[in-house]
Amino acid sequence: MRRCIDILVLAVVGAVSVLTGCTRRPLDMEYIDSAELTVIFDWSKADLDPDGATIAFYPADGSSPIIKLTHRDTATVSLPVGFYSIIAINETFEDFDNIAFRNTNHFETIEAYVKEEGANKAGDIIFSNPDILASASVGEFQVTTDMIEETRSKTKTKTKTKAEEDALIEAYPTLVVKVQPQRVVYPAIVTAHIQGLSRLSSAGAYVVGFSEGIFLSTNRTSIYSTTQKFSFTQRTFYPGSSTDGTLVGNFTCFGLRDRADSEDIQGYTLDFRSILIDGSPFETTRDISHNISQVQISIGLQIQIALSQDAPIVIPEVEGNGGWEVKIDEWEEIEVPIEF
Repeated sequence: MRRCIDILVLAVVGAVSVLTGCTRRPLDMEYIDSAELTVIFDWSKADLDPDGATIAFYPADGSSPIIKLTHRDTATVSLPVGFYSIIAINETFEDFDNIAFRNTNHFETIEAYVKEEGANKAGDIIFSNPDILASASVGEFQVTTDMIEETRSKTKTKTKTKAEEDALIEAYPTLVVKVQPQRVVYPAIVTAHIQGLSRLSSAGAYVVGFSEGIFLSTNRTSIYSTTQKFSFTQRTFYPGSSTDGTLVGNFTCFGLRDRADSEDIQGYTLDFRSILIDGSPFETTRDISHNISQVQISIGLQIQIALSQDAPIVIPEVEGNGGWEVKIDEWEEIEVPIEF
């Protein structure tokens, strides 16, 4: 009987040893199977200070992207070993008024596109002017087992201040992903030479042909075009003239439609709409394909559309004085909307 009791006690002690042996690892050595990465956003090239940002990591195996939102210039994300592609944008996918996103589950297909505003009286679909959008893409990024080991080492270090946190990030550069988004929505400036500028009360235009959207992985624009509208807001008479001069207006766009490098710019028109000083409408359409230039500026591209002074828009003769004239105290206040 004594022998049986001794055997039973030894068996119980052995079982307890087996069960408790795995709990002796310190808490800071708990198993970590992902690399903890710090994403740092640099908005200097885009000249932005956004309220937030989104970064999406697309696994090479085609599984669903890992999406991280942040309201800071940094974000932290944990990723298992593997290859990833990256898309980063200002704000979130839902924060834009006039831009939407589609095919977001795959790196190669994610596209930003401008929303429809409605239809004009002729039934043409009119698109909005897109919001400011800046994006960055990284084609291939690898998370390795070494990065996971560094994460385990990094988690042992406790930080109490922002300076200590920044120093810890700098101490593990392989765990840092830096992205520098650039603007992919561009300002477009339209300059029209007008013969009979003094006979205009107000003016605007439809511009047809600019791209509907952009693929964020490659920054290649869509082949599909838009019809957008804008108003001319600046009128300037030529020196020494009280009748002729220029109108300037602006809008925003994703740029020119995608085309081969050797292909000419074609398929862009300006549908000029105006109200004359006698209240009558005046319209004319110009092909602007050869009047478009792209200028590099500090925050990206600027689209310039300059109608030739040699072929000005000619305004018909009417009775009365121009509604844009400086002596506005002499005008009779009459609001006449442009029919878009």
